[in-house]
Amino acid sequence: GLGTIFAMLGIPLVTVTIRSARRKARLLRSGRPIEAEFLHVYVDKSLEINGKHPFRVAAQASDQVTGKLRRFNSLPIWVDPTALLKGRKVTVLMDSNGGEYLIDLSDVVDESAYA
Repeated sequence: GLGTIFAMLGIPLVTVTIRSARRKARLLRSGRPIEAEFLHVYVDKSLEINGKHPFRVAAQASDQVTGKLRRFNSLPIWVDPTALLKGRKVTVLMDSNGGEYLIDLSDVVDESAYA
């Protein structure tokens, strides 16, 4: 009985984690890069892990299809890269239809910094 309860709770968590990792790998491999202007780093209060809140990087760029300004937010990270990103542009990797994106911070933070 308890095993069934734990499985019902654990399977969705594992599924989400695997889908997120696959999405990230796909965008890193074949995403269309665009240069976005770094805006700021903020603390993500909507996510709490072990009593701490991770950081997210915000950037903006003009959408190449619509021409409108679009905002991008990074995956949660545990370090504040503000000093390294001030005055720089960041690379945003977009899928072919422009729906999914990933801010590539690989030149700024280590893979272990992701939440």
